[in-house]
Amino acid sequence: MQRVFVYGTLKRGFRLHHNMREARFLGTGFVDGFAMYRVEWYPAIIETQDQPGRIFGEVFEVNDDTLAILDEVEDRGILYERFTRQVQMLSGLEGTVEALLYVYLDSIEGQERIHTGRFDSPD
Repeated sequence: MQRVFVYGTLKRGFRLHHNMREARFLGTGFVDGFAMYRVEWYPAIIETQDQPGRIFGEVFEVNDDTLAILDEVEDRGILYERFTRQVQMLSGLEGTVEALLYVYLDSIEGQERIHTGRFDSPD
């Protein structure tokens, strides 16, 4: 089992959450050192030293089958790559946990930055 931090369309109530049907919700949290952008209808985060921000999301426990589905949904190796980072928990689990998250690989040039670090638009 792996922990995964999701910050966009895979969150509860969002359009791609059905891919998480076998996942177990563990709580909410945030990661620092990233910037979030809107790319078409979905968010993308990049790791940055230039005006880094805080990204808010949800932490789930997933099995290998679900992780493989997420890799496919996120076009792992093409649009996104997954990395392990520390997530500071806000609810559910306490303290800091290690979780996988998907980081955008393509250019964010010309994309709208989401300064709040929250993707709150389910559609």
